[in-house]
Amino acid sequence: MRFQDGLQDFYHFVWDAGPVFYLSERIEVPLVLRLEERKAGSQWRRQETLLIDPKVTFYQSPGWKFDLRNRLQVQVSDPELLYLRILPKATRSFHWNRHKIDYFIGNDFYVILSKYLRRQHTRCNYFITGFSFSLNATTDLEPCYKLFSMRNGAGESWRHYHQSCIALSLKL
Repeated sequence: MRFQDGLQDFYHFVWDAGPVFYLSERIEVPLVLRLEERKAGSQWRRQETLLIDPKVTFYQSPGWKFDLRNRLQVQVSDPELLYLRILPKATRSFHWNRHKIDYFIGNDFYVILSKYLRRQHTRCNYFITGFSFSLNATTDLEPCYKLFSMRNGAGESWRHYHQSCIALSLKL
């Protein structure tokens, strides 16, 4: 769930499901179907997206992890909307009582593959930071802050959208 305007405006709900293939200790490839409901004015718009999310862990030591996720994002309803997203991320893990807590920070860079959006000179990226709380062996709670930055034209100025997000992850 994502909120904006100081948590006053709930505008985005996301549901992801799919398998994760572990190719090695440091390489995983999730294949995800994403269903989204996004508020556009007073209407809600539904969108289906296929995500191919290979992630490589470059460095891991007790308490630290540095990884790179490369996401191919394809709109099912509109295959012309195609993105490659590159997310370098650093994670610091620690324990509090019996719970594992991860603090993370990263920046999700968009490489736009759609011809239409490239012609429009659209540019965007997400800065992300937050925590992941391990509630039990199968459930994580992830509150985070995202700053989405976007520019629609070559001469346009950047627009910034502040987002507060809450994710609940279930591992089956």
